[in-house]
Amino acid sequence: MAITWQPDYNRPERFGVDQSKYQPNTDYAVMGSARLVPEFGAARSSISWGYTDAWLGHHLKGYKSIGINERLAYHVLYPNEDAQRQVDRAVKSVTFNDIDPAMIVPVEDAELVHGASPFTITKKIEAMLPKYQSSLYGRLPVIYTRPQWVYRNMLANADWYGDVIWWMAAYTFTGREASESLLLANMARFCPNIPLENVLFYQTAERGKGPLYGAVSESFDYDRFRGTDEDWTKFWRLPSVPPPPGPTPTTVKVIVKAGEAVVEVVEV
Repeated sequence: MAITWQPDYNRPERFGVDQSKYQPNTDYAVMGSARLVPEFGAARSSISWGYTDAWLGHHLKGYKSIGINERLAYHVLYPNEDAQRQVDRAVKSVTFNDIDPAMIVPVEDAELVHGASPFTITKKIEAMLPKYQSSLYGRLPVIYTRPQWVYRNMLANADWYGDVIWWMAAYTFTGREASESLLLANMARFCPNIPLENVLFYQTAERGKGPLYGAVSESFDYDRFRGTDEDWTKFWRLPSVPPPPGPTPTTVKVIVKAGEAVVEVVEV
């Protein structure tokens, strides 16, 4: 039996989880009462152009039922298949579950090679970007992958690398959450041409303790958001929170009477 771990409760980054059919029947009441409730949640939507994850609706609606409105749906890329058909499947998988894609952030999961060259994979993802933007999602997808995979299977640089948000896998297979230092080291070594400020998400574990979050599975993914509060607001397209009002301004008026200075404070 694999060793699993609870999340690191002392980390400052926002915490999230991602699931698929391998975490069926997640009890969201349990997740909502966990010691560390996720602030964002992801679920697999589809694979290539012909498969929809049967548990997508359960997960996306489950997150919302416990107040997790920041949700993502990830589509698994088949690099040799048609770009438009794959984006269409990603959209239809969400609408099939009576969920508005405009309320969900799309993710393109790049982990499979299928004999494709780095040029083919890079260009296929690039071709999908405007198709996502013009779809019911109405935005560019986040790209999920890992630095080592980019190094082996994508071009070293492409114009669009700085246009998208990246979600990098950076974990150690021990179950414990990996530190950000592992991500930073892997980024510097394997894909220095991807701007670090664009890597807002990273997966820190893949053997999290699922029962803590209502899942039967003992292979449970933990994720972190490494951006600022401003990045969070911008990414999720949340309304900006105005700064708190400052102190009431005052005017100091000096009155001279019989050679003595009298200070009178007047609020304005």
